[in-house]
Amino acid sequence: MKKFLFIITLVLLFIPRGLCAPEQGYKRIVSLGSYVTEGLYRLGAEDSVVGVTTYCKRPPQAQEKEKAGNIVEVNLEKVLSLEPDAVITTPLTDARAKEKMKSLGINVIDFKQVENFGDICAQFIRLGKIAGKEQAAREIAAQDKNKVDML
Repeated sequence: MKKFLFIITLVLLFIPRGLCAPEQGYKRIVSLGSYVTEGLYRLGAEDSVVGVTTYCKRPPQAQEKEKAGNIVEVNLEKVLSLEPDAVITTPLTDARAKEKMKSLGINVIDFKQVENFGDICAQFIRLGKIAGKEQAAREIAAQDKNKVDML
């Protein structure tokens, strides 16, 4: 029994952070996309944002956050120093940087390219889950859908 517990403990120690973690409620998020940063602020999750890109200009408060690179180039040393629970990437984030972060045990959450309004809403709700604000995200997405339907 002791041997079994020892093996389980070793396995858990060497699994990269976030591999088994649910995609929700992260407290230290690095956003590598301006629309991701804007979404996190819209959800009221700005306290969870510990790093952004140099292109994250809105809302203006986002400019006060630590810079983890630009949309394409990631400053891996800066990301590591921010000790994020999750790094949210976009299709523009360098694929090699994504893989390097994963190999360093960083939980990388990749947002794919959206193709329509439904995708935008689904991605926003996913962002809400990540930030622990799923209900708020669902309400905002429903309000936005109502506005679009009225056009």
